[in-house]
Amino acid sequence: MIEKTKFKKIFGEVFSGSGFAKKGQRWFLPGKDAIVVVSLQKSDFAEKFYVNIGIWLRALGESEFPQENHCQIQVRLGSLFAEHVSLIDKACSLELAEQSDIDELLTILRERLVPFCRLSLTLEGLRQHAEAKLFVGALIFKQARDLLEIA
Repeated sequence: MIEKTKFKKIFGEVFSGSGFAKKGQRWFLPGKDAIVVVSLQKSDFAEKFYVNIGIWLRALGESEFPQENHCQIQVRLGSLFAEHVSLIDKACSLELAEQSDIDELLTILRERLVPFCRLSLTLEGLRQHAEAKLFVGALIFKQARDLLEIA
């Protein structure tokens, strides 16, 4: 079990230490073609968090600090890295998480999510993600699909 404030603190340290700017409960990484937003969403039904990722495409509008649920590409961490969904769910469940689960989650954030976010800052990087089938569980607005030329 882990306290909510401790979980949020160690989660945020990954992004603050990787060049993301924090505003409220969101971390932002601005780039040439896109802004990546990472946020924690508290479950209404359990002591659990969801990790939401939003990608705002600058070609489709300007927003300095977009909310992830307004971004043209939206995905949850568990959908993005489906091979780790069980671990992610357990580590984000405050009542179930053990320190080893938290440590593995932090490794996924550092070694998988941060590089994913950096590559997402360009249209070419986003196309690479689409080709690699990373957006299978994502919500992608039609305008974004058209811009990125993905089905």
